[in-house]
Amino acid sequence: MLRPLCTVFALAAFAPSSAADCVSVWPTGTYSFDTWGSSADILGGLVVREVCDDFDLNGRVTRIAMAGYNGSLGPDPAPVDGVWVRFYAWTPTGPGAQQAAFYIAGNDPRLRHAPRPDAVDVELPTAFLASGKHFVSMQVDFTDYAVWEPFRSNVNAPRLSTGWVRTNGGAWSTYSAIPNQVVSADVDFTLYADAAPVCADWQPMSASVVQGTANLTELDVLSATDVWAVGQRVVGSASNAQSVAYARHFDGAAWSLTNLPPAQSQMLALDAFSANDVWTAGSKLVVDSGGWPGGQVCVDHFDGTAWTVMSTPMPATPGYTGSEVLDIKALASNDVWFVGEWVGPYPGAAGYQAALAMHWDGSAFTLVPAPEVSTGGNGLEAIDGVAPNDLWAVGGSADGNMGPYSYILHWDGSAWSHVTAPLVGSEQRLRDVLAIAPNDVWAVGEAYTTNAIIGFLQHWDGVSWSNVTNVPPEITFNLHANGPNDLWLGLWHWNGSAWSHDTVVGCNPGKTLRAIDGAGGNLFAIGSEGLPEDLPFVAQRVSNCVNGTYCTSSYSSNGCTATIEGLGTASASASSGFTIRAHGLEGQRSCLIFYSLSGAQTLSWSTGSTSFLCVKLPTQRMNPASSGGSVGACNGVLAQDWNAFMASQPGALGTPRVAGQHFGAQVWFRDPPAPKSTNLSNALAFTLQP
Repeated sequence: MLRPLCTVFALAAFAPSSAADCVSVWPTGTYSFDTWGSSADILGGLVVREVCDDFDLNGRVTRIAMAGYNGSLGPDPAPVDGVWVRFYAWTPTGPGAQQAAFYIAGNDPRLRHAPRPDAVDVELPTAFLASGKHFVSMQVDFTDYAVWEPFRSNVNAPRLSTGWVRTNGGAWSTYSAIPNQVVSADVDFTLYADAAPVCADWQPMSASVVQGTANLTELDVLSATDVWAVGQRVVGSASNAQSVAYARHFDGAAWSLTNLPPAQSQMLALDAFSANDVWTAGSKLVVDSGGWPGGQVCVDHFDGTAWTVMSTPMPATPGYTGSEVLDIKALASNDVWFVGEWVGPYPGAAGYQAALAMHWDGSAFTLVPAPEVSTGGNGLEAIDGVAPNDLWAVGGSADGNMGPYSYILHWDGSAWSHVTAPLVGSEQRLRDVLAIAPNDVWAVGEAYTTNAIIGFLQHWDGVSWSNVTNVPPEITFNLHANGPNDLWLGLWHWNGSAWSHDTVVGCNPGKTLRAIDGAGGNLFAIGSEGLPEDLPFVAQRVSNCVNGTYCTSSYSSNGCTATIEGLGTASASASSGFTIRAHGLEGQRSCLIFYSLSGAQTLSWSTGSTSFLCVKLPTQRMNPASSGGSVGACNGVLAQDWNAFMASQPGALGTPRVAGQHFGAQVWFRDPPAPKSTNLSNALAFTLQP
């Protein structure tokens, strides 16, 4: 029953040469139409050419996108087996020793490309910890004969050195497209970095890959083991491509994919009453009784075994196309509402662009009259309700447009009526509605103001509609609630007194959320990966943010990565039994544990440092100690009983201890060659037990 929303997952600001959350850290301009020659495994395992370029960064490289040209022969693309990404040490004379290599298989959702790859976009399985200058290369691995050639940047001079090439794993050299004329340019690639989300609330889910242009439009959650999503994708070869609707189902273990009938349809709405009573709807391409092709209402039903195309009303007069369903509310197996837009004669309407309000009674569909507010036509975007005689539907003008009025309808069990609400701008359109109780209904939309298009939120208290103040800065067009003080507006959450924003794992600025839904405390979201093109994205909200490690360990001068852990139970009453331990420290260094009650963050420790301060001030230091181990080695260890420290320090931060308190802790250690002469471990979050 959810309406789509469109909002970019939260991005943090970026400071040059320092990692931040999911941002471009090393762009080289846009592509020119010249290439570096092939960089692919094209025939029998023979690597013809590997193309490499350098960058300068202190931080975690999580993603790389490289522009290229596909020179494969034939009308259809060669299957992509996978992509190699390799990092090399930097030297003035080209790439040095290999430092890391990643192979991302063709069916891995972290690999995104067109069926015939041009731009290739890869999220690394694990972050590459950059500490200054490095080289990076990308190669596309094909099953059949194929060629992929990275583009040169259009920037006149390279940012560091020019691109480098080698053949069959041989020596690296500069590249001459024309004999004795060395190409002096960058490879067109972009690196992305993040500082590891402080505490990621949403985790991407592994789902069957749909390569090529595809999207997910709607989502409905019956339980943690019964989740549906619908969308569109392109199937067939390049010479015979066809857009089809498809459904995905999650059974608690894996996502399955099924094409939906009929051909050449798009599904924009979804709602499930039970596991064997699921509805999806949108529009399909038809030829009407007058011979006119165009879109008409399309409804599919799932009975627990298969999807069936339902017989729905068509305009009585030939020549009218454009009708579509935009939302569904299933109250019972014999009480299902479909709303959207209708083009053509409609019961009770004077015009030919009426709001669609169609009802299923268990045996047939009926077009139900909906009030006309504008002679230019109306349309409904969303519907929700708490009872068969208490439903709300919202929308605006026809053709998905805004109008100089508020279009909110209410169903009392016998007829739809128009209910007035404040007009926010000169024109507006409501995109979603959510009914929690008869006196607790929410609606979200967008409006034209003098200077901009803004989002707005409205609320029904049982008597009237009013504008909601103190709304999030980014309004999204999707509502979900688990209760009156548990409201979701996209990734924004309202607890009855304040808004907070969730974070999402991954680094892809093109990642957008389209719908969110949940049941029994289980929340799911769908959206798309915007780069290099639309690809489906699925995520689930996780609850591992209270206890466990988070943030990023530093990369010390000797290559040590200090890792923190908690052993035992943090207790509000015990005087021992919870050890905070860090291993992988620089040997024979001064070190200490510090902790906070103020929450998590991710701040760069110092310019050029790979450390992040992951707990908020104020902090409390525990007793300093030596890491032990050997000088120059990564075998230092620090272990202290936090319960014992707290019991012996009545004035320490966090006393008196109370069950349920949330703490965050990190380890600090000396590292004289490093920026600020120090480094930090990752962070540990823990909650006090009784």
